[in-house]
Amino acid sequence: ESKSQIFDKTLGQADKLEKIGEKIVFSGMIRPIKCQVDGLHTWDVWSEEASKSMLNLPEFSLQPSDYVTKIGEHMLSLVQQLEPYLGSGEEMEDGEEGEEKGEERGSASPAANSRSEAHYWLEMVARDVLGRFHTEILRIGSKFSVRGRKQLKADVSYLANVINALDVECGDNIKELLRLLTENTAAENALEAEQ
Repeated sequence: ESKSQIFDKTLGQADKLEKIGEKIVFSGMIRPIKCQVDGLHTWDVWSEEASKSMLNLPEFSLQPSDYVTKIGEHMLSLVQQLEPYLGSGEEMEDGEEGEEKGEERGSASPAANSRSEAHYWLEMVARDVLGRFHTEILRIGSKFSVRGRKQLKADVSYLANVINALDVECGDNIKELLRLLTENTAAENALEAEQ
């Protein structure tokens, strides 16, 4: 075998090893979220009716559920866990040093590359969370009560806010779910008011 064939083979093996490493890291990052989301569609909370009271008390807006706040806390903690890999923070002011050394103004600094690497991991986690969440919500199907739908809307809104805070696009799945939950909630509220 020639040196280039050996090099190509070694490079291919290194790429495979890198992909395996990424899968292991990703699995570790997503595991706490997976524990919170898996089986979500089986929870009774989505079909529970609001308890009727003798007093006609106003209904206040629902707070995000415990499971979704745990997901949000974990996603926000990932930023802290990735922070050591974001670079030293000693960035050049207005690109002056780079220009003096003859570097192009548009070239990315190591700190910028590490920031994009951290953002890459956050986006991967966010996409996975959205996919899992979307699947579980769709599996709930028609089992929704009015209260369950309102609670889910609060949970989805919270998750969208966390993902936006991470500067990650929420995607069409969450936006569509929020739209559907809002439309159905408005229609159900109108029916409740008529009764």
